[in-house]
Amino acid sequence: MKILFIDEVSFTQKAPDFLGIGILEIDITRYKQLKQDFWNAFTKMGWDETIEFKGKFMFSKKGDKNVSVDMRLSFVESLVKSSVSEKNARYHFTFFYNYKGTDKTNFIKLLEGGLSKVIKKCSQKKNGKDIYMLILDSRDDISPEEVLKKVESIIQAKGCLLFERPFIVKSSNYTPGIITVDILSYISSWFILNDTSSSLFEGINERKKRSSHIEKKLNKIREFLERVKNKRFIPLA
Repeated sequence: MKILFIDEVSFTQKAPDFLGIGILEIDITRYKQLKQDFWNAFTKMGWDETIEFKGKFMFSKKGDKNVSVDMRLSFVESLVKSSVSEKNARYHFTFFYNYKGTDKTNFIKLLEGGLSKVIKKCSQKKNGKDIYMLILDSRDDISPEEVLKKVESIIQAKGCLLFERPFIVKSSNYTPGIITVDILSYISSWFILNDTSSSLFEGINERKKRSSHIEKKLNKIREFLERVKNKRFIPLA
């Protein structure tokens, strides 16, 4: 069985029309190691378990103010390193995005387009690899029933089977798959928005004047992304 962890990211103040959806695909046999790696790194960081860690906190003092930026970045580095098991990728990460707003309609559009590309056609062998479990971070304006209607036909068209129904969860430190895809989505969007004309931090005329502080962050983002073995960035119309 495959698990798909799904989360979205937006930057309403800096890039109001941008919306991205990250999909982390992992075989259920590899999930145990992902969770163990997460908790080992999380415990080492010393973060307050009652405060959710989010990707947007990695360069700041938001969240648990007792944890330094260096410790936060070390935690993220441990997570991206865990994407590789020996020489093989532990999971696949794909980031889909466009500039058509953050409302429910565009979210559903990105979700449908993303799943259509991530889910491969299943073979006729019924060995359990044709089953997909979907776990999504919650949105206030969408229900599991709405997601089910949209995604079940996509999965069936690939000759695959949806496990039960989509699970929409409220993210916390006890949902390590969602936290991991949140972090990967954040650093992916950070990279994309600084690698196009719609820079997250400056207008196009200011990019050459970008401060060394911002450039240092970009270099760290690039370093993180290089460690993720199987990743794709796909713009969707």
